Amino acid sequence: MNYPLLRYLFGMILLIVAAFLVLPLAVAVIYGESSGIYFLYTMIAAGLLGFLLTRFKPAKRDMYAREGFVFTALAWVVISLIGAAPFTLSGQIPSYLDAVFETVSGFTTTGASILTDVEALDNGMLFWRSFTHWLGGMGILVFMLSLVNMGGQANHLLRAESPGPTVSKMVPNMRKSAGTGGFGIKNSSMGYYNSYYLQGVVSVFMALFGVNFNVYFFLLMKKYAMAWRNTEVRAYFAIIAGSTLIITLNILGMFPTAFDAFHHAFFAVSSVITTTGFSTTDFDLWPQLSRCILVLLMIVGACAGSTGGGVKVSRLVILCKALGSELRKLLHPRSVRVLTVDGKPVSRETVQGVQSYMTLYFLVTLVSVLLVALDNLDFVTTFTAVLATLNNIGPGLGLVGPTGCFAAFSPLAKIVLTADMLFGRLELFPMLILLMPSTWRKY
Repeated sequence: MNYPLLRYLFGMILLIVAAFLVLPLAVAVIYGESSGIYFLYTMIAAGLLGFLLTRFKPAKRDMYAREGFVFTALAWVVISLIGAAPFTLSGQIPSYLDAVFETVSGFTTTGASILTDVEALDNGMLFWRSFTHWLGGMGILVFMLSLVNMGGQANHLLRAESPGPTVSKMVPNMRKSAGTGGFGIKNSSMGYYNSYYLQGVVSVFMALFGVNFNVYFFLLMKKYAMAWRNTEVRAYFAIIAGSTLIITLNILGMFPTAFDAFHHAFFAVSSVITTTGFSTTDFDLWPQLSRCILVLLMIVGACAGSTGGGVKVSRLVILCKALGSELRKLLHPRSVRVLTVDGKPVSRETVQGVQSYMTLYFLVTLVSVLLVALDNLDFVTTFTAVLATLNNIGPGLGLVGPTGCFAAFSPLAKIVLTADMLFGRLELFPMLILLMPSTWRKY
């Protein structure tokens, strides 16, 4: 383990966070809010510690997979602990655990909240809470790599962070749509903006930001055929279309017109499958079929290579194709067929990796549900709270539905759900590697 390099990198992260804290401090100064002083305190503390850690550069900059995974996982914990400080120091979120929950939710673009009244926050605090979405969606470690020249060693950090495949009113929401994060600046989320046009624009952009960014590269290069042949993207839009149609038909009787039903159905589907977490209405009041579809979409998630969370459509595509291949082998034992996606062969190692991920995903879900169940809340609330945090969605159903929050959970449950948000953002493996004794050996 190259500890001097890790020390230096943590120092860089602290300096970057300190620099970003200037923005909410400026907002607080503009609005004349005294709570801005706590951004200054936090900025000074993070800046001084960062300066001390980066004062001496490491003699060796060798970074391997182990250092990459360890730094990535711990960096997300560190920036969350620092980012939570202004909330508690100012008294806006008195409990530091609640402040960490809220900050982790922001950086991981989850959007789950313990706040019962978001609008009670000062403008500076509200800006910082929203800004964490942008930082997390962009990838703060990617920003650091743009400042630190690490050459090919940076690949280990990138792989660890992504191991899987009105101006004052609307800009924060559009920024969070791009980062597929669901923190709203109003208690009623997007329902506050009583405009089908604005909500429709957000619906479309949520869906578009759930697409693999490689597809947009193909479109920019005018390789339209390659973009259309992408199996994952076609499956992604098919799931959105099918889910929207079924839910629209299911909730027709709850809205004045068919268009109203379609509008809210499409918004909810786009929000949930991309793990953004915005809402225009309380979908927890919808019929059971619609609620079940939304729960399944929580698991499915968006495309690989997007800012969305969840299992990812690409993994489900590979699993379905692998299942079809196994069924064909049962019928034709002597046949030899190569599993392909988009015309390219998929190795057995890739299939095994997807299967391992899915196994780990369900194990983490199981353990989390059992621990959160100690709070003795209803099953729907418990189960969807875990899904909403592990898949970085935000709202679930029951007490954590679109009009609810996570304030009712015990400290233990909040710790579990906070960990789930980090597990989901880093796609499980980097966080689990921290628990392996072999990770911390010198050689």
